[in-house]
Amino acid sequence: MQKIIRSLFLLGATLSLSGAIAQTGRYYEEVFTDVTKQANIQYGTNFYFVPPITTDPGNPQQGPLLLDLYTPTGDVATNRPLVIYLHTGNFLPKYFNGGTGGSKEDSTAVEVCRRYAKRGFVAASVQYRLGWNPISSDPDVRRGTLLNAVYRAIHDAQTAVRFFKKSVDTGGNVYGVDTTKIALIGQGSGGYVSLAYVTLDRIEELQILKFVDANLQSYVNTAIVGNIDGTGGAVNTYNHPGYTNEVSMAVNLGGAIGDSSWLENTSKPIVSFHCPLDGFAPFDQGIVIVPTTQETVVPVSGSKWIIKRSNEFGNNDIFADATFNDAFSIAADARLASDFPNLSLDPALYKGLYPFIRPIIPISPFQESSPWEFWDSATVVNTVNAINQATGSTLDGLGIHLQNLGTNPDMSRAKAFAYIDTIVGFATPRMIYAMGIDGVGINDINAKVSNIKVYPNPSAADFTVQSTDGNKIENIRLFDVTGRVVMVRNYNASNMVTLERGNLKNGVYMLEVSTKAGKATQQIILQ
Repeated sequence: MQKIIRSLFLLGATLSLSGAIAQTGRYYEEVFTDVTKQANIQYGTNFYFVPPITTDPGNPQQGPLLLDLYTPTGDVATNRPLVIYLHTGNFLPKYFNGGTGGSKEDSTAVEVCRRYAKRGFVAASVQYRLGWNPISSDPDVRRGTLLNAVYRAIHDAQTAVRFFKKSVDTGGNVYGVDTTKIALIGQGSGGYVSLAYVTLDRIEELQILKFVDANLQSYVNTAIVGNIDGTGGAVNTYNHPGYTNEVSMAVNLGGAIGDSSWLENTSKPIVSFHCPLDGFAPFDQGIVIVPTTQETVVPVSGSKWIIKRSNEFGNNDIFADATFNDAFSIAADARLASDFPNLSLDPALYKGLYPFIRPIIPISPFQESSPWEFWDSATVVNTVNAINQATGSTLDGLGIHLQNLGTNPDMSRAKAFAYIDTIVGFATPRMIYAMGIDGVGINDINAKVSNIKVYPNPSAADFTVQSTDGNKIENIRLFDVTGRVVMVRNYNASNMVTLERGNLKNGVYMLEVSTKAGKATQQIILQ
C-alpha cells in the first residue's frame, strides 16, 4: 500500500492540470436522470437444453430468447450507440448454480445498463441459453459440456446483434440505435462470452488438443450446434439471416478466453477488469475452477495476458495511444505498478486493464473475484423458497447467500456501486474511441483547461481550489483510491472554493475539477 501511495504522490507531483482531460456531456457522463425499461423483448428463438423450456438435455426444445432494454427517458436522439450486457452465472440457472446471479435481471447487470442509459446509450441485458455438467467425474464431460455452453451463448449474443441490426433495416429503428457502434460487456461467465465473441473466428481453433475427446473429435460438433458464425446445425436456429455479427469492442469483468490462440492481430479492442488473486478465472494463465465443486475444467488465458497481447498486436491502439488524465485511468496505472501480488506491471504495456486490488480473504480457498456484485439476502431466500415450492427442488436460499459471502465478505450495494463507478468511468472513454462516437479519434477526446491551483497539498485539514484564468469552477468530485466518489460539490461558477475535509481519512485522493473548458484531475494527499 505504501508503494501505491508513493506512486500516486509522484505522479501527482508531475501532473499538469493544463494537460489532457476527458470531455464532458452526453456519453462521457450521465446527462439523463430517468431510465425506461422494456422487459422481455424477444430477440430470437433457439434450442434449449435445460429448464424452463426442457428438462431433458437429450431432447432440446425450441424456446424464445429474451432481453431487457434500457433507454434514457425523454431522449430525442434516434441514432445511439448500443451496449449489450451478458450476465454472470457459471452457465447454469440462477440459484441452481449455487450463486446469487445468473440472469438478465441480476443486480449488477441492471445497474450497469442503467448507468449507460443515463449517459445516452441504449443498453440491452441479454438472457442467453444455459446448461452444462460441472459435477461429472469425467473431465471430458465437464470440459466438453462447458465449451458447448459457451458456444451456444456466443450464438445468442450474435443473434442479439443481428436482431438490432435488422430492427434498423426493416423495423424503422424502433429502438433508436446506431448498429455500427456496438460494445459487448460480459460479467463473469458472460466475460468468457464477450471475449470469445471477438476472438474465436475459426473452427480450427476448437480442434486443438484440449478441445477434442479421446477419439480426437472436437467437443463442438458443428453439424449439430452450428458454425462459428451461427449458421447451420441440426439443433441450432440461425435468426435474422443477412445481417453481420460485427461489433466494435468487448469489455470483460473477470472472464478469460478459452485458448491463447484465439487472440490474433485481427481481434477487436478489449478492456478488462480483474482481481489479481481471482481463484475462479485466472488473472494471467491457469485453470478454470468450478466454483461449487472446485473441480478443474480447462486451461484458459486471463485479463493480464489478454490485454498485454492485445496491445502487442496493436488491437487496442485506438485508445492505448490516447492520453487519459481522468481519475480512473490514473488509478489504473498506479494499481498496475503496485507491489500487490501478481502486479508490479509496466502500465505502458497494459493499457485497457484495470486490476481491482482487494484484501486477501484468509478463510477462503479462493480470493475475491467480483466486488462489483451485490444482492439482497431476503430476496434470495424468498425467491429460492418460491422456486422450491414450484419445482419440488430443495435449494437452500440462506446457504446460497452465505456461501457467496465467502468470496465477497463485505458485500453491499454501496461497495458494488463504487466498483461499478470505476467500471463505467474507466471503460466509457475507451468505448467512445473504439466506437468512433461523434467522430472521436486519437486525442480528439482531450481538451485543455487553464491554470487551476490546489493548496495546501498535502493537507492536514481543509484545502482550496482556485481558477486563475476566468474559467470558473462549476463542479468538484473527490475519489478515494478505489475509485469511489466520496465528495461532490456543485458551484455557481466560482473562481475559488474551499473544501472541508470533514471525516475523510488520511490517504491519497483524486480531485476532479470541472469548468466550462472541461475537466482536470489531480492527486490530493490528506495527512
